[in-house]
Amino acid sequence: MSEVSARPDTSRVLAGFWTELLDLDSVGPHDRLLELGGNSLIATMVANRIELTWGFRPTIADLLTSSFSEIAAICERNRAG
Repeated sequence: MSEVSARPDTSRVLAGFWTELLDLDSVGPHDRLLELGGNSLIATMVANRIELTWGFRPTIADLLTSSFSEIAAICERNRAG
């Protein structure tokens, strides 16, 4: 995947989803959902929040295999609003 910088608000909102659902204090750019204790149910909940917030739904595979910064870049490319 190509690395595209996300706007700070995209990363901040996405980090909020991850920290809340995974019960973490923070996430780093290279963190991966699975490595932080996530699973397909949490990935689905993240996808739901992304869809409600930005109007598109990332794949569960992307959420489970991509780093935080890669997911933020996906959100930045696809967000509707």
